Amino acid sequence: MQPLLAAAMAALSRPALDRLMEGWTAAAAERPPGFDSQASLALPGFAEAAVVSRGGRMSNRWKSENQDAFLLELLGSTAGTAGAAGTAGTADIAAGAAGAVSAAAQRQGPLLVGVLDGHGVGGQTASRVAADGIAAELAQRLGRSGGSSTDGSGSDSSSRDASCTSSSSSSAPSQQALVESFQRVAARMQADDAFREGGTAAVVCLVERGSITCAWAGDCRAVAGLSLEGPGGPAFVVHPLTQDHKPDSPQELARVVASGLGRVVRFSPGAPPRLCGMGNPNTLALSRALGDNWALPMGLTAEPDAVTMALPPPAPGAFAQLADDALAGSGGIDSLSTDTEEEESSGAGSSSSGSGTDGSTGSSSGSGGSGNDSGGAAQVAAARHVLLVACDGLWDYVTNQEAVDIALRHDSADAAALALADTARRRWAAAYSGEFVDDITAAVCFIR
Repeated sequence: MQPLLAAAMAALSRPALDRLMEGWTAAAAERPPGFDSQASLALPGFAEAAVVSRGGRMSNRWKSENQDAFLLELLGSTAGTAGAAGTAGTADIAAGAAGAVSAAAQRQGPLLVGVLDGHGVGGQTASRVAADGIAAELAQRLGRSGGSSTDGSGSDSSSRDASCTSSSSSSAPSQQALVESFQRVAARMQADDAFREGGTAAVVCLVERGSITCAWAGDCRAVAGLSLEGPGGPAFVVHPLTQDHKPDSPQELARVVASGLGRVVRFSPGAPPRLCGMGNPNTLALSRALGDNWALPMGLTAEPDAVTMALPPPAPGAFAQLADDALAGSGGIDSLSTDTEEEESSGAGSSSSGSGTDGSTGSSSGSGGSGNDSGGAAQVAAARHVLLVACDGLWDYVTNQEAVDIALRHDSADAAALALADTARRRWAAAYSGEFVDDITAAVCFIR
């Protein structure tokens, strides 16, 4: 558990935190229009996805804008109810399209799931421009290359046979299209002085039958929860698909130092490392981002990393084991969680080896909980993988393992995404006594 979170848990009782959250609910009318938003999409027999975005607070009041953006879209679909794609903070996305998609629609393209976290001057514009640009570039490239479809009828067979491959070693159409889309959008933003003082982190995933392909720049993160059949029987593995681009990472630091103009500093013990330059007052807690043109001479880059992971058929028994173990457990109540008292805390009583923010991979045999929307063992026991895509508003206070555990307590992607966003918001509120909360955007995709 992170030190700030541990201190907050010791200082705030659950009733005090509940009163704080009730005050926020009472002040909901003070939020800017479209400040909070959500969207969902269902592909029967293949996937169900949802995204929730919640704007943050500063100086104990709502921020003037939510700088996050998200993508939730079926590429190539022409049906109005086939997908939802948009930016957090726009009213039309809050009421975004959701509905069943026909088999014909499924063949038209992969499912696009992305989260972008804007920052600095014009950060909201940066995340929107990047989201719209990447989606448009992807649609053009995959349409031209005849990339994979969600039913497996496309031409991309190499990505399904790969395990985890970097962008430098794979020529899979989906991965190449993602990288090129990032590059094209980044080049346009670098040529636009509107993005000198602000930019965005981004992670974008293409979900296809049998594979997930991700590209990212910055600290937005994608994590997979895999239901696998292992030598000892069904097992559930938490696997981070991305690795945060932080200035003190060895590879990132080497590039900054090699620039001759950049350096990495910490302003206090325990503070996050920040990229800065000599004589420049700006700093950035990322080493890769789209925009932030001031930092390009200091070693910042928008070049994404990319990975393609093959997905085996989910093992039904893995979820059943999670449900049975959770119902038999006796974990305590996390006052910073939104789940009910009958559920096991996502941070306590777990027999998991864990998958934290350091990017480690863990396996679990009993860290889930009972579902609380219509939940129970029967609901969570369905065979499925889960993909979580979120900004650091979630990951700063919820570990990879916790996030997967929370998602698996719910049998709908909508409920899972809402629970993740609300849990993160409570933890930010506890850590800062309600004075500051980051924008939080979390997407959940259950894959059958």
